[in-house]
Amino acid sequence: MASKYAGDVCVISGSYQNKDGDKRNRYLKLGSYFKDDQGRVGILLQAVPVNMNPGKDGGTWLTMFPAKPADGENTGNNNNPPADDDEAVPF
Repeated sequence: MASKYAGDVCVISGSYQNKDGDKRNRYLKLGSYFKDDQGRVGILLQAVPVNMNPGKDGGTWLTMFPAKPADGENTGNNNNPPADDDEAVPF
């Protein structure tokens, strides 16, 4: 069965201070991730980071953010695709 959009894959691209003076990370979207009926996760990268904020191990950490519910949806979870993005991705 086809996979459904589950959220975005991002990398920290810098930081900034908010109006309260707190340090916050700035994220750059690299692609999306998808889940199938068996719970497997697939990642579609549309950009590849080149040594952005390397960790102590020299690698680059990616962060997966769950999809936000579409306007008017109150599902109690964040695993639903936005209403205008119901395109399934086959794996």
